[in-house]
Amino acid sequence: MLNNSFRTARVAACSAAFWIMTVAGTACMLPLAGCDDAEARTGANLTADRAMARKQSFEITTVASGQLEAKDDLEIRSKVESRTSIVELVKEGTKVKAGDVLLVLSADQIDKQIIDETARVQSSRSDLVSAENAVAIQEIDNESRLRKAKLKRDLTRVTLEQWKEGDVAIKRLSLSLDLEKADRELNRAKDRLERSEKLFAREFLSSEELEKDRIAVIEWTKALEKAQKNIEVYNSYEYPKDEQTKLGDVADAEAELQRVELNNEKELAVKKADLENKKQQLRLREENLAKLNQQKENTVVKAPRDGLVVYATSMERGRFQDGSLQVGKEVTNNEQLMSLPDTSEMVASVKVHESLAGRIRAGMPASIKVEAAGGKLYRGVVESIGVLAESNGWRDPNLREYTVRVHIDKDEDTSLLKPSMRAEAQIILGRVTDSIAVPVQAVFNDGAVRFVYTADGSKFRRVPVKVGRRSDTMAEISAGLPESTAVLLREPTPGEVINTGWELNALKATGYKLDENGQPIAEEEAMPMTPRMPGEAGPRSRPEGGGGGGGGAGGGGRNRQNRGPAGAQPGGAPSGGPSTGSTPSGTPPTAPSPGSTSPAANPPAGGAPAPKPTL
Repeated sequence: MLNNSFRTARVAACSAAFWIMTVAGTACMLPLAGCDDAEARTGANLTADRAMARKQSFEITTVASGQLEAKDDLEIRSKVESRTSIVELVKEGTKVKAGDVLLVLSADQIDKQIIDETARVQSSRSDLVSAENAVAIQEIDNESRLRKAKLKRDLTRVTLEQWKEGDVAIKRLSLSLDLEKADRELNRAKDRLERSEKLFAREFLSSEELEKDRIAVIEWTKALEKAQKNIEVYNSYEYPKDEQTKLGDVADAEAELQRVELNNEKELAVKKADLENKKQQLRLREENLAKLNQQKENTVVKAPRDGLVVYATSMERGRFQDGSLQVGKEVTNNEQLMSLPDTSEMVASVKVHESLAGRIRAGMPASIKVEAAGGKLYRGVVESIGVLAESNGWRDPNLREYTVRVHIDKDEDTSLLKPSMRAEAQIILGRVTDSIAVPVQAVFNDGAVRFVYTADGSKFRRVPVKVGRRSDTMAEISAGLPESTAVLLREPTPGEVINTGWELNALKATGYKLDENGQPIAEEEAMPMTPRMPGEAGPRSRPEGGGGGGGGAGGGGRNRQNRGPAGAQPGGAPSGGPSTGSTPSGTPPTAPSPGSTSPAANPPAGGAPAPKPTL
């Protein structure tokens, strides 16, 4: 589908009979290459301002302009957190390989920070060793204090058991022996006193010896009472006192053991917390040191992949940056320095008018013309359509366009292409196959009615038609015009037109009807025409797609009395339906009065009478 030059819709399909060319206002008709001899012979009977309606095929295309972009564009940004400057820079436009140095940033400030942080790391490591030793010492002290406390507790428990099982028994045994001894000695003293009294009565014993025996009885009586009192005192007072003292010693030892355990736990927790703090400080400072070392590595920016070096200041989005990218320029963190597009795959980013955006779909074939590459054509397909329309800003606030990305085929040689090159894409919206078609110059309009001029003797008659799809050069005729009918490619003069009214049957056959005022309007079921292209003029009496110039093919000729509103677009209205718009001056169009074919503000040229519909 591609030719050596950029193919536009000005070339009809091969099945078209002739190619219309306008040179210096003169129309000529040349046979198309590839057309058979029969078609050429038929066309030879036509004049230069006529063409034959015939079945043919043609493509429906639209052309949009934009620029090239890399499909995969990698941004290179500064990863150095502090402000720095460029000391080395690769030349823009250089094709680099992965790992090549793109630029080098100043690292003087980072080197100083690395030296200071290294000293802090060493100090933190020393503090960490001290904290580890403190924890070890605390664990040893805790073990020693705990061992002593447990020993004291165990000793008090043994002392209590010793007192209960030994001392108390011995004490009670001793008191019992004292009591028993006193009791026996008292009994012996009493027996002796009794014998002494008998002997004294018989005067065998002196009174002095008798008195001594009496004293012995008194002494042992008192000794017995004392032994009894000692037992009572011990049981009532000494034993309970000693018992409470021993139990208190055991309780104190157990409490001391708990205090030692809690104190050990507290002291060890303090030492371990200090150890964790020292570890955290060391970890943070080591991380900061590693970060600074990484920052130093970031001062050397290397290409992560193959690509073409493009400075950010050279791209459109970087035009407001402070100065161009060069050695000595200061850069900030995350500032885009350059772009590394992969030119092996390119896309054309073009703008399409909002009236056409709805017809474009991903996957549609297209061709891209790049003038900077010698006007070479590249095959491609539509990759995506923008989600939102974009405004043209203050230049044209009413213009709304969508961005369409056209991907150039991978098998195309893109070695000559670079990002930001101007590109023109021709997108194939569809194809008309084996349908009756005429050049767009042959289609005119009178209000709502689309019509062509056909020969009737030496003059021309207006024939209403139903226009289907169209391209920039060809229009499909859905109804109203038989095949092999010659149509006029220019606007005839008033004297050349047979001014008869519309035939009602012809209007109905092409999708029109008469309103209550007798004016032709489109039927509701009339097929809508292809939406207009951006910038196209509205319904007009000059041929569809015609422009300025002479009255020959390709030119609009003079505007006639059947001129429609100048601002409307034939492609945007239903086939044969009414068109709306505004006049070139911006005033609204005047509706034609009943029985006339033109607005009151535009009287027929040359005084020709206005035709009326024939009932």
